[in-house]
Amino acid sequence: QMVVDNLRTLVPEAVQVLVGSPFLTPIGELEPELQTYRIRRKLTLAANPFLHDHVIGGHPVLPVTCTTAWIANVCEHLLGGYKLFSCENLKVLKGIVFDETLANEYILDLKEINKSKLAERTEIELAATIWSETTTGKPLYHYSVQIKLQPELPPAPTYATFDLTVDEELANMSPYQDGTLFHGPRFQGFKQMLNISPKRLTVACAFQSLDDTQRGQFPLLTLDPIAADAQFQCMLVWVRHFYQAGSLPLRCQRGEYFQAIPDGETFYVSIEVQSSTDTKSVANIISHDSQGQVYSRVFGSEVTISKQLNHLFVPSSVP
Repeated sequence: QMVVDNLRTLVPEAVQVLVGSPFLTPIGELEPELQTYRIRRKLTLAANPFLHDHVIGGHPVLPVTCTTAWIANVCEHLLGGYKLFSCENLKVLKGIVFDETLANEYILDLKEINKSKLAERTEIELAATIWSETTTGKPLYHYSVQIKLQPELPPAPTYATFDLTVDEELANMSPYQDGTLFHGPRFQGFKQMLNISPKRLTVACAFQSLDDTQRGQFPLLTLDPIAADAQFQCMLVWVRHFYQAGSLPLRCQRGEYFQAIPDGETFYVSIEVQSSTDTKSVANIISHDSQGQVYSRVFGSEVTISKQLNHLFVPSSVP
C-alpha cells in the first residue's frame, strides 16, 4: 500500500510518501499484529524558515527536538487517537545539515515492538530510525529512538525541588549575544538565568508564537520542538559557564511529555547535573511552571563538550 499524505502541514515540500500496512486503528482497539512503516521525506530549507535561526558553523542544522517531533507527529497520524507520551534511548548518530551533504530524501523506518493493555491504560511502543542513502548507495543513519504512545497522557507530576531563587549577579547575562548560544530570534526563549551551581541551573524561558508557515515541515502537535530546544540550550549555558566550551546533544535515556507549555507564557527549565567531565556532561532536565507542575522532563541527557565548538557558536540572524 502506498499513501501520499501531507500529515497536517501546509507546504508542498512537507509531503511524505508512506509505504506500509493499513493504519488508523480505532481508538480502544489493539490489533495483535505488529506493523512496520517506511516514510520517505524530502527536507528543504525553503520549507522551514525557522531553521535560519539554528545555524552552526554557517549552516542551518536540524535540531534534535525536530527529529523527535517529526517521528511523534507521524506516529500520532498513523495511530489515530494516540499521543506521544515518552521516548527512550534517543541517539544522535549523524546530524542533518542543510549544506551540500543534505540528502535528496530521508527515510523514517517505524516498527511496532509492543502493544499492551493493562487495566485502563493502553500503550503502543515503536522503534524509529531516520536514515538516508549516500551517493554510493550505502545507508547513513542519523537518529534512532523508541517511543511510546497512549490514548490519554497521565496527569502531570509536580517537581517539588525546584529553586526560583534569583542571583542578581547573573542579571546581565546575554547568552545569545556573547556566543554562548548560537540561536537566532525564533529560538531565543532564554529570558533570565535565575541561579547556577556545579549541580543545578534554573532558567526562566518564554517563546514568541510561530505560525504554520514559519514552522514548515514541523507543525505544532503534541511536542513543540522549538520550546523543547530550550532544555538543550540551558545545558549549553551550564557547560559554557563551568568549562568555557561549547556542547552539542548526543543522546537521552528517557523523555516524558505531560502537557503543552501555554503559548507565550513564562516557564522554567531546571537542570540537575548527574555527572560531568571535560568531554561530556549528563543531566536531568525538567520544564515546569512557577508552581512546579511539569510540562516535560528528560532523564540522562548527554552532551559532548569541546572548546573547538566555540568558534562555531556565533550569533545567528534572520536572512
